[in-house]
Amino acid sequence: MNRDLVIFCKRIRAVFQNDRDKIDLSFFSGFPKNSCRGASIFLGYLLKQHFPDSVTQ
Repeated sequence: MNRDLVIFCKRIRAVFQNDRDKIDLSFFSGFPKNSCRGASIFLGYLLKQHFPDSVTQ
C-alpha cells in the first residue's frame, strides 16, 4: 500500500478521534463506535481530494 495513503489515513483517524465532539455531524459523536459508514464516506471524499489518481470504492 502506498505509504502516503497510510500516513494520511492515520492522520484523519486521529482528527476523528480527537475532535469527534467538535465535528458537527451526528454520526461522529460516538466515534469509533457506530460511525463506520459516515467516517468511511468522509475518508473516501478526503482521499479523492488529496489523491485524485487513486481509485476509491
